[in-house]
Amino acid sequence: PEDTSFNIYHGLILAACFLNIVSTTISVIVNTEDTDALVLKLFSIGALAGISVKYAALLYKSKDFTKLITIIRVEFWSSDILDLDCDRSIYKDTKLLLVIIVTEYLAGCTCSSLMAIIPYIKSSKELPYSLWLPFDWTRSPYYEILYLLQGYIAVFLMNAVFGYDSLYYTMCANCTAQFKLLCCAIKCIGTGTEHEIIRKLLNIPGLIHEWNPRISDEERILFICIKHHQKLIKMCNDINVVFGNGHLIQLIGSTIGICAACYRITTEPNFNDLLTCIAYYMAYVGQIFIYCAVSNELTYWSSCVSIAAYHSLWYKKKYANVKQCLSIMMLRSQKPVSMQAFGLFELNYAFFVTVMRSTFSLYTFLTKMATK
Repeated sequence: PEDTSFNIYHGLILAACFLNIVSTTISVIVNTEDTDALVLKLFSIGALAGISVKYAALLYKSKDFTKLITIIRVEFWSSDILDLDCDRSIYKDTKLLLVIIVTEYLAGCTCSSLMAIIPYIKSSKELPYSLWLPFDWTRSPYYEILYLLQGYIAVFLMNAVFGYDSLYYTMCANCTAQFKLLCCAIKCIGTGTEHEIIRKLLNIPGLIHEWNPRISDEERILFICIKHHQKLIKMCNDINVVFGNGHLIQLIGSTIGICAACYRITTEPNFNDLLTCIAYYMAYVGQIFIYCAVSNELTYWSSCVSIAAYHSLWYKKKYANVKQCLSIMMLRSQKPVSMQAFGLFELNYAFFVTVMRSTFSLYTFLTKMATK
């Protein structure tokens, strides 16, 4: 049976975030004269919206996440199954990704802690997130209750955001590694090492094939590669479906956060607050850059399948069906995998540059509003 208290608890957390977003949005609509206050409110809306969507996705799409993780653990090839160079390349990329994930987690802990502690240090009636209520919430005990609630949400939900982001990073990295291994396997066609590679691949628990004893080793390994290529394409499409909504809200929230941080950096007279704004700016830019980087890497290696097929020794073999299947695979892989945000934006380096340009335009607009 489902744990009712567990569902109620998480439902209350999401409801608190939603009410905070609604109240802050109302405050933005009611009062737009103070640009500094407007920037803080927009920052709160963007941050809470991104946190809420990611938290809800982890809760209500947990079965989809479990299914994807199971496929990776059971059906994906191990990095040492082919040549040593490919294994070293994947190992190097994995170490780099691990450093990035740990750095992001530490940065997230720092930012969420600062967000929860700074209002208390200032000894002013401020909250971690901007809030509007129809009564005077600065009186006791309303302020203390709201402060503890928002501080708890800021620290607790940071782990949910980190879990969501790290899941996406690692899934993209695993798919990228599989495309690398697939390219290495395709290049082995015609080299005479097919039988040894097939023997290793058949030891994978999720790889089950019934062979016609009359087909050659080249045909067998090509059949395995085609099946794995189809599996990777489906896997990437499933990742897009599961993460698409969160990506869109994340991009909107990051854009707002970058603009707000830029504006505060150029207008903040207090040095300590200036350092905090710089930390927020670096965190937002770094987060969206990592999203685009892992997605761009996956897109690139998915397009390398056709190059690997072309560089294989297919022309040394007499089997016409091997050549035909390789041609079909080359045509299919010329349309690379595309990681998207809700099907609207393709995540890559070009999109990162576009986002930074857009944030600068919005920052210029806010600056002009402040000078009027």
